[in-house]
Amino acid sequence: MGDVTVWGIHAGRHAEADSQFKRDDLVAVGWSRIGDLSQLPADREAFKSAVQTAYPATKAGAVPVYGGLLYRFVHEVKEGDLFVFPSKVDREVHIGEGVGGYRYQPARRFVHACDSSTGRSPARRIMEAPGRPPEFDDNRRSPKG
Repeated sequence: MGDVTVWGIHAGRHAEADSQFKRDDLVAVGWSRIGDLSQLPADREAFKSAVQTAYPATKAGAVPVYGGLLYRFVHEVKEGDLFVFPSKVDREVHIGEGVGGYRYQPARRFVHACDSSTGRSPARRIMEAPGRPPEFDDNRRSPKG
């Protein structure tokens, strides 16, 4: 098995994308003023320029961070990667596997999306418990199925 990349993603400051992530089996980001990211040249400078043009009030130090985030979402996320999404709504940590590449969905609030299978959702309280969670078997040191 090859290397698997794990991506952490949030559903917005106030969980605005929570239901869209779970209902539609996808992860997505906003930045709607930029338009279809697949139309940009595949280099980070183009993404930084697009952020600066679409969001001119963005602080200079944040432009490369946001441009890099969008670049990676389009060009580095691949099928088989895992997405970890902590939900503020149901207090669970959802884990899904990437099953499709980037797509632009202009009719949605979160316009830049990647398809993701519905995955395990261990309760957040387990993730926050001090020490090892009860689901771990001492002999295998891995989660019980």
